[in-house]
Formats: sequence, C-alpha cells, structure tokens
Amino acid sequence: MFDLSNCRFAFLDLETTGLSPWFGDRICKVAVVLTEGKRIKATHQQLVDPGRPLSPAAAGTNRLTDAELRGQPLFADLAGELENCLADAVVVTHNARFDMQFLDSEFRRLGHEVQFPNLIDTLLVARHFFDLPSYTLAALAEAFHLPVDEPHRALSDALAVKNLFFEMMEAVKPAGNTLDDVIGLYNSPAWPDNGVQLPTELDEILASRG
Repeated sequence: MFDLSNCRFAFLDLETTGLSPWFGDRICKVAVVLTEGKRIKATHQQLVDPGRPLSPAAAGTNRLTDAELRGQPLFADLAGELENCLADAVVVTHNARFDMQFLDSEFRRLGHEVQFPNLIDTLLVARHFFDLPSYTLAALAEAFHLPVDEPHRALSDALAVKNLFFEMMEAVKPAGNTLDDVIGLYNSPAWPDNGVQLPTELDEILASRG
C-alpha cells in the first residue's frame, strides 16, 4: 500500500507547440515538482527547442515565442534526466493522456519506449469523486480555493496540480479512499483509438457545443 505521507511524487506539466504529437507537434517546455509526501524536494523547469514553430493558439496560451525557444536544449538533451526524475515516483499530472501522448512521442523519436507504472490523473480523480461544472485545472483550483500564480505556465501549473492533488486526497479520505484507489497504470500508447486527446479546456468547449 502506498503511504501518502512519504511517497515520492513527481508532479508534471508540459507546454507544447500545438494539440497533437500525431501531427508533428512537440514539447517546448517541461516542469517537474518532486515531493516526498507534501514536502517539496526539488523543482525543475526547462525550455525546449521543438524544432518547429509554435501554433498561434499555443503561443497565445503559453505566452512563449519561437525566438525564446530557438537555441534551447533539444528534448534529446534532457530526456535522460527527465526519465530519472520520473523513475520510481508516482507521476501526477492533469489530463494525463494529453501529456503522456507527447512524452511517448518524444521518447519514441529517440527509439525508446517509456512506461510509468504508477500514474495519477487529477482530471480523472476530480471527475470520479466531485460533481463540478468544469474540470479544467483553473476551475478546480478555484473550487478548492487554491492559488495559481501564472495559469498555463508549466511550473505554476505543476505546483497547482500538486496542491490540487493533496486537497482532493484530504477531501476523499473521510469516505475511506486511499492513494491506492486513485493510482492507475500507464503503458505507452499507440495511435489513439478514439481520436486525439485534447486539452481539458478545449475538450469541454467542444463537448458543450455537441
């Protein structure tokens, strides 16, 4: 059984050049917050040269520019360090399938397949345990009265995921739910059977129009 108080967590957030690695979009920023239980042990943030331009929508969301990214380390330069950061940790991210499809694509470009045996998606946890009008990270932070310093900035969002995760775990504890109840397994995916996984905000907008 996982012990929440001293488990090693890696809270992950990515910025990308667009919506889909299956159509050539790449990671352009990585942030990881490493904790032991709630205690932050280290934070990592790195811009990445994606080798392609940002889409206008991505640039408007993450407020990065092509000039900022040009000449930054390539994903290949930080892949080993990133994998070490995530190894032997419970990886926690919001809308995991979106981030994981990008990580999967980047590692596959390097001829390497990654697997995360312990993965928690705060989006799925929120949808499962809480009845709320929206499940975007910003909406959930507001619902749980949590600050988000700079929305859609990788390190700020990774810290927001950390705070949200622990708040949700406290909220579900009286019902007898434990970390084991929210942890999931992840295996490197092939082309998604049900289409491209979208950011939560866009997914909710499209669903509301359907």
